[in-house]
Amino acid sequence: MILLLGLTACSRDPSTSPSAAPGGHETQEGGPGLSSNPEELTPAGVRAALGHVTKASMPDPSQVSETITGGESMLGICEWSLSISRRPGGENVKALLYGNHPPRDRSVLIVAGHGPLGSLLMMKLHQEAVTTLFIEASPGWNLDESVQNVLTGIAYLRGGNDVQSIDLVGLGDGGPIVLLARGLCGNAVRRTYAQYAGLAVRDVLSAADWQRLPDVLQTADFGRLAIAIAPGELFLANTKGLEPQFLKKAYAGFGSLRIEEGLVSSQDIAGWLLR
Repeated sequence: MILLLGLTACSRDPSTSPSAAPGGHETQEGGPGLSSNPEELTPAGVRAALGHVTKASMPDPSQVSETITGGESMLGICEWSLSISRRPGGENVKALLYGNHPPRDRSVLIVAGHGPLGSLLMMKLHQEAVTTLFIEASPGWNLDESVQNVLTGIAYLRGGNDVQSIDLVGLGDGGPIVLLARGLCGNAVRRTYAQYAGLAVRDVLSAADWQRLPDVLQTADFGRLAIAIAPGELFLANTKGLEPQFLKKAYAGFGSLRIEEGLVSSQDIAGWLLR
């Protein structure tokens, strides 16, 4: 969680507010059964498989609303405490918004656990007038809830008429959540950065859901699930132990994939997002 201490009151622009925008996401064809032949893994096929192992789905932005529970500022950075909800009867996502309210221009959604990297990245993005929405990675693994929170956050940002682009960042435990959510959100996100957490699919799916995956994905790491993102811009870091060959094949000829075996700094992440 990002905490800014010693804060003073922060005002919002009363002349604007997040408004509904046409929603929707890519409709993927196919069912849960993919070929067990790794050579036949395709982005559309993996997206279809993801859609059958999680109840999470991309909301229509017009069905997403916010409640502001606080607004403060330190060192010129406004922090808004938000509760983002999805109608009818959907989840209430606790989030922190840094910068412009309502969101506009360039926006980045960060999903992260504890640690300083999220705060450092937020401050670097703020220097470039980028609005940042922060959602804490859920303690423990609840696949549907975690992924749905991210998708609802994306829909919230899409609901702003003045938002030009949305980028997605997963740090620590947020990395796998972001990879799964990105595969389900269609073309709503421009660039995606994720740290690989060294988890296999079976580590985060229930036994029942895991059995519904095709054989080739039951033993796969998240490198294969990231195929669902292709050819969208993707930066994977901390990838030691990842099997990248199928992912690289899916991205062949696009030039939109970057893989780093080690961890990278907040400056490297910001530079890649803002280039």
